[in-house]
Amino acid sequence: MSELEDLAQDVAKAVREAVPLMEKVQRDAEGLAKQLGGGSAAPLEQVDRQVAGLRSTLERAGRDLTAGLNARDGVVAGVGTETPELKRLGNQLTDLRGAVDRAHGSLVEGGRRVDEAMRAGAKGSGRAAQEGADGVREVLRKAVETLGRSETNRAEATEGSQALAQAGEDGSLVKAADLAKAANAAQNPTPKSQQVAPGSASRGHSQTNRSEGQIRERTR
Repeated sequence: MSELEDLAQDVAKAVREAVPLMEKVQRDAEGLAKQLGGGSAAPLEQVDRQVAGLRSTLERAGRDLTAGLNARDGVVAGVGTETPELKRLGNQLTDLRGAVDRAHGSLVEGGRRVDEAMRAGAKGSGRAAQEGADGVREVLRKAVETLGRSETNRAEATEGSQALAQAGEDGSLVKAADLAKAANAAQNPTPKSQQVAPGSASRGHSQTNRSEGQIRERTR
């Protein structure tokens, strides 16, 4: 397996692992938001653990997407040019990473509001605790909306990364790299002053030997 094929497989693996994690957080956050607004809310301590779990899952997705972006950059470097397909995939992965970061920020805010609600409840302020729970529900909905807007990118990145992996397997990436090298060589030919004519080095060496022989002959 070539290095390009390895990198292409790494991109596909990263997307394959990140997308389900994003989908899980979107689904679970939506369920928790509905629960908080349905009058049958779980204890805030449990909500706090659930929100922390959602954050942790998104952090894993973010690491996967970062690894995918790094591998894609490696493919670009190996091919020697950024093809339209590689550029599009890079943009999709960057957008997905941005969505993960924004949704994670909402969940961080959700954790802060849970803490506030628990403190208010501990002080006996039922109204403040309910307002805190309402605030948690709102930031959960915001995270769900953020992840929901990335659905198209998730589907396209999955398709693009699979196509990239296939291109690595069938040798298309290696061919693209060879074409890029040939095109670069055509655009940047070696200057004539640096070119060596075939046999010129050996002729010069022979001339030098003859000159040295003539000098020795005269000195005898």
